[in-house]
Amino acid sequence: MKTPLPTFFVIGAAKAGTTTLHDALARHPQVYVPYKKEPTFFASDDYDHGLAWYLDTYFRGAEQYPARGECSVGYLFWHGKTALRMAEAYDEQPLPRIIAILRDPVARAYSAYWHLRHYGGETLSFEEALLAEDERFAQQRERLSAEGILRFTYFRGGCYDQQLRSYLDRFPREQCLFLLTEDLQADYAGTVHTLFAFLGVETEIEVAARASNTARQVRSRSFYSAIRQPSALKALIKPWLPQRLRYKLKQGLLNLNMKPAPYPPINPDTARQLRGRYQPHIEALEDMIGRDLSAWKSEPTGDEKEGVIDD
Repeated sequence: MKTPLPTFFVIGAAKAGTTTLHDALARHPQVYVPYKKEPTFFASDDYDHGLAWYLDTYFRGAEQYPARGECSVGYLFWHGKTALRMAEAYDEQPLPRIIAILRDPVARAYSAYWHLRHYGGETLSFEEALLAEDERFAQQRERLSAEGILRFTYFRGGCYDQQLRSYLDRFPREQCLFLLTEDLQADYAGTVHTLFAFLGVETEIEVAARASNTARQVRSRSFYSAIRQPSALKALIKPWLPQRLRYKLKQGLLNLNMKPAPYPPINPDTARQLRGRYQPHIEALEDMIGRDLSAWKSEPTGDEKEGVIDD
């Protein structure tokens, strides 16, 4: 039997609540999500493997589930190529549903900075990193695009209006659901209910709220690098362990090497300057998704002040 295409995609944004949504979806008995949270197929060079490889790798055995999909934050950031590839894949099949969860862009930028810093990938101050963003991103753009990942994208990662346009140009508005991080924080159960209803699955399923992808820091960077980098030992065991088990083993070891790491509040002047830069993007987004985002234009939100990362 031919493996069917996914019925939905959670496309991001990064550090906005995608892991929380993924975990809620994974606990619904009518929803299938792959063992790997972020396949990133449509945004990376894995796309060259072909659609059959993607479906066999991540969706084999998913035919019985009414809702099948995945969550990859690279899909929103690398919107141009990703939205086009998705639309082409569904040329002769019903279009998938698109879910985006968006966070106050200033809070998202600061959270993304500390995420990278805690993993050893950032050494500059937040203010220095913002000033260096364009040059650093340009230097690594080709590699980042090939992997479908985000790095040194603190400001540009929050320009949601530009990113969503690629999807709204190719997918009907009624096929798209736009959520806010604030929705999850204020009413987790109601937001998850809305998500399940949008996907056409049972909405009365009880899915208890739980913290997902909270702010953490590596205990040992050398151990972190050893787990992530290729090695002779990994090459030796690769033929004997299925990909799913290798992934779970890797994630388990990485989690053992993590510790909680809340971060300090953002500098108010930096937040104010960022809000000014984001103002036109926020106003355009309000019209695009039909939501009042006035809170994003005013004083810093709670997660900026307290250094809370929900995702």
